[in-house]
Amino acid sequence: MKLNTFSIKKISYSPLFEILKQRKISLYRIALDTDLSFPTLLKLKHNKNVSLETIKIICSYLNTQIQEVVRFY
Repeated sequence: MKLNTFSIKKISYSPLFEILKQRKISLYRIALDTDLSFPTLLKLKHNKNVSLETIKIICSYLNTQIQEVVRFY
């Protein structure tokens, strides 16, 4: 029996950083204004895994949808 193969896509948070640049908001500001730690936010800069809860908090803070801050490639 042959299993279906698929490729695992990588995540980029570059759209998030474009929004932050446009709005002149730093990761430090987000950390101060939310319950997110600065080390967790730094993971985004390096496209590391973070929880969906983290993304939800960021989207709420920025008043955006997830598809506006995350890109799959």
